[in-house]
Amino acid sequence: MNEAYKLALRRFGAKLREPKGLVVFSAHWESMRPMRVTGSRSPQLIQDYEGFPGWVDSLTYKCQGSPALAERVVQTLAARGTGAIVDASHGLDTATWIPLSLMFPHGRSPIVQVSLPTATTPADLVDVGRALSPLRGEGIMIVGTGGIVHNPSRVRFDLHDPPTEPWARAFDNWVRERLDALDEEALLDYRARAPQAHLAAPTFEHLAPLFVVLGARCRGDRCVQLFEGFHAGNLSLRSFALMGRRVNDARLPDDLTIAA
Repeated sequence: MNEAYKLALRRFGAKLREPKGLVVFSAHWESMRPMRVTGSRSPQLIQDYEGFPGWVDSLTYKCQGSPALAERVVQTLAARGTGAIVDASHGLDTATWIPLSLMFPHGRSPIVQVSLPTATTPADLVDVGRALSPLRGEGIMIVGTGGIVHNPSRVRFDLHDPPTEPWARAFDNWVRERLDALDEEALLDYRARAPQAHLAAPTFEHLAPLFVVLGARCRGDRCVQLFEGFHAGNLSLRSFALMGRRVNDARLPDDLTIAA
C-alpha cells in the first residue's frame, strides 16, 4: 500500500506543470499567533518522523525557499486581517518535504511553509484558506499535509500489514463523501456529525490542514481523490486535490489545491 501511495503522488505530480510556488500547511508545525512563514532561500529539511516505513530513511530533497513568496503570503494574509511574520530560521518538516519530493522530485518550485495557529477552529482555518485563495490565480499551489485519521495511541506499527480498523474506515469514508460534495457545513461540524470522530481525530492538528485547503477553493472546483488507503491499521493516507473548471487541462496549477 505504501508503494501504491508513492506511485499515486508521483503520477499526479508528473501530470502537472511546475507551479510558480508552493505554500504548505503541515500538521507538524503549530505556533502561537502571529502565524509564521518560512523565509529561508535554502530551507533546512527537518527529520521529525517516527514510525514511518523504511523507504523514508533513504529520502532527501533538494529544494528551494523564497523570501519573496514568504513576504507575499504575509501581505496577502494581512490584507484579510490575519497576522503573520517571516521566520527565516525554521525549516521544512517531513510532512511537507516528503510528499512534495514525490510530486515534484526536481524541486524547481520554491516552497514556503506556514504554521498552523494554536487554539484555532476549523472555521478560522477556512478563513485563512480564503485569504490565500487569490494566490492560486498567480500559479501558486496551496498544499495541506496531515491525516484524515490520526490516532497515535491506536496505530499498530507492531504488526505487518494489519487489517484496517472499522472505526478508521468509517470516519475516512464520511470525510470522503463530504469532500466529494464540497459540503463545508458538515465538515466544519465533523465532531458532531462524523462517525467515530472521537477515535479518528482525538486532536485537531492532523485534520487542520484540510480546512485551509477547503477554504482556498474557488468557484467551479471539484474534488479529485488521488489516493485512499491505510498504513499501520488506521493511519489514513487519503490524498485529494481541488481542481478548477478547466478540466481539460489538469496541468494548470492555478486551478489546483491539494491535501496529502
